[in-house]
Amino acid sequence: MAGACRGLIELCASGSLGRLKSPMISAARSRWEVLGSGRCWAILLLHANEVVSSDRLIDELWGDRAPATAAKTIQVYVSKLRRALGDGVVVTRAGGYMLDCDRADVDAGRFERLVAEGRGSLKSGDPRQAAQYLREATRVMARPAAFGLRL
Repeated sequence: MAGACRGLIELCASGSLGRLKSPMISAARSRWEVLGSGRCWAILLLHANEVVSSDRLIDELWGDRAPATAAKTIQVYVSKLRRALGDGVVVTRAGGYMLDCDRADVDAGRFERLVAEGRGSLKSGDPRQAAQYLREATRVMARPAAFGLRL
């Protein structure tokens, strides 16, 4: 079901979804203020289309200071994310969770596409167009993201 989150991701993470302000997403701010799951969302987003194990989420969120209720808390966070994002966006896989979306919908994917287009324009002899693509790629990656996460 890749792409199910396209509208939300484009809205939130590319200025849109890989982009997070604190753990809140700009366009859905009122929904995110009530969620303690923003950091969980950021981790899943940084690993879009990859299974992130529950153990890794616990380690990323709490490190050595994980509460005894950490596994249950992760389940609660994922439940809140699912309610906020809709069905099919955060999916359960063996031992973990995955954000199911098109790579191009997150800032890292958009950056890669813009760089490739810039290189292509440069190779085809259009440095002006290449500069536009590369400037946009720089803007995409210059936004603050994933505050509070150990990357």
